Amino acid sequence: MVYDWDPDVPAPAGYALDGDLNSNLMGSGIGLLASAYLVSAMVAAASTAADRSGWAPLFIPVVGPFAAIATLDPSAGGTGLLIGDGTFQAVGVLAIALSFVDVRYKLIRTAGVELRPVVATDTQGMTAKVRF
Repeated sequence: MVYDWDPDVPAPAGYALDGDLNSNLMGSGIGLLASAYLVSAMVAAASTAADRSGWAPLFIPVVGPFAAIATLDPSAGGTGLLIGDGTFQAVGVLAIALSFVDVRYKLIRTAGVELRPVVATDTQGMTAKVRF
């Protein structure tokens, strides 16, 4: 394999161009978004079960923590936690989106197998021609 190939340059004979998303960035984004949203949803579920409807916006990903600032009237520390939670979720979504843009191209050597039947008076079978 040849890594970091320019996609504008045609692949040489015997190679095929393949593009991969930036999986490290994708995984980081999913981890950030999921962990921050999970905390929000758990807090909202616990508070909503206790008949506190002001916490319901936390069920909404990314914008929910910012909307909850208006519905909860939190203290300064609570506002900071909500802003931090919303920011982590937003950064997670941004990282996921950027992973689709940051495509890394590589060349993969193509290989082929050609099978042909062989029929003769004294033998029968197959021949294989392998190309690397």
